Amino acid sequence: MVTLPINSTGELNDVTILSLRGDYFFHALLFLPWSLFQIIPKYQLSVWIIMGLIFAVGSELIQLILTYRAFNINDLFANSFGIFTGFIFHLISKGFKTRN
Repeated sequence: MVTLPINSTGELNDVTILSLRGDYFFHALLFLPWSLFQIIPKYQLSVWIIMGLIFAVGSELIQLILTYRAFNINDLFANSFGIFTGFIFHLISKGFKTRN
């Protein structure tokens, strides 16, 4: 597939897959607080991360139904990145609290 001449007209050369735009930053920032809700000790951390990812995927899939919104895989990656970054910050802060 890599060697087939399917891009002879150059239409794929203008496609950007992962670019950092401002809205991707705000998507990640929007999902950072998900880790703060984990202070409720009802669920294990792994379950909470999976629930966060389901929430991130679900929020993008809803946009498939809405006619005035559009699904974007890069937004989904940014949402997931925000969730994982929030949990990393959460775990680091818990580590600092237990050290003191």
